[in-house]
Amino acid sequence: SILSFNFITAVVVKSCTGARLVGGSSSCSGRLEVLRDNSWKSICDVNFNQKAAEVVCQELDCGAPKEYRAEMLGQGRGSFWEKKILCRGNEKKIFDCPFTESAAGHCTERNNVGLVSYRLVNGSNSCSGRVELYYGKQWGTVCDRYWDLQDANVLCNHLGCGYAIEVPGQARFGKGSGEIWRDNLQCEGDEADLTKCPALDYGSEECTHWHDAGVICSDQFALRLTNGTGVCDGRLEIFYNGSWGTVCDDSWDLPDANVVCRQLQCEMPVNAITPVSYGPGSGHIWLDDVHCQGNESSLRDCRHQTWGQHNCRHKEDVGVNCTGKLIIIYNISQCISLLKVQKK
Repeated sequence: SILSFNFITAVVVKSCTGARLVGGSSSCSGRLEVLRDNSWKSICDVNFNQKAAEVVCQELDCGAPKEYRAEMLGQGRGSFWEKKILCRGNEKKIFDCPFTESAAGHCTERNNVGLVSYRLVNGSNSCSGRVELYYGKQWGTVCDRYWDLQDANVLCNHLGCGYAIEVPGQARFGKGSGEIWRDNLQCEGDEADLTKCPALDYGSEECTHWHDAGVICSDQFALRLTNGTGVCDGRLEIFYNGSWGTVCDDSWDLPDANVVCRQLQCEMPVNAITPVSYGPGSGHIWLDDVHCQGNESSLRDCRHQTWGQHNCRHKEDVGVNCTGKLIIIYNISQCISLLKVQKK
């Protein structure tokens, strides 16, 4: 007998999409490109906003975003994705966002979106120090000429550090190196970041690093626990944008509480406290859908919704109890122990 076999070959074509940052100092900074129709394309900055930036940074697992003009990171060479992105801020990926047709003919390579960060160097915490920004693939400083509280307020608010309380100049936090990227800033105080403020062109030749600007912001993303028995248990409140607000309990769990307890220099969290334990707060609900790994040094390093965006009421305000003590229950081996958090 003759055996006959029929084989059917199937080819599955998958439409791939994605986002990446190129030309920066790491995978979390650079010029934004999206994968569409099997090619990487730039996005025009007129079609992009802060909520879209938050979605991209969440998709890439890169924390909170800072949005800047593209020329800070070099010019792209490909085509533009000719859509206007209309993110709400709660999407998981950039292509989950609604988008509309947009004429990209007005865009040039100088309009590519770039995402980078400011930083404060040599301060006592992450909210004080010498002001530096990333431009032209290198970090540089800001001249203290006309540097004032209005300019510094923009930066402090942008970094989630409250408001400026001091604007030391003359390189109080040490002299920087490389270029002096900004000089003669003239902020009104309500700009989204320093790149939106009028200033001299990038690269000041009239300033030296003896005049590097610094800032001391009001808080280091201040947290507090209120309405409890002490400073290490209570309703969680965050100081942001000049006022205290609360955190919604959506998705709140022990890794989130662990970050709060560490940031407040308290002991281990006993559990993820239900909101009714410490009563409702008032004012803003600043954060919702917080997702920490548990090893972050600050709650602001965790993924979360856009500041002030939530679907909660104050009866859902989260509380934290950081009065636990980590004890060893049983040593399984030299390298493995069974642990328990014991409430004091």
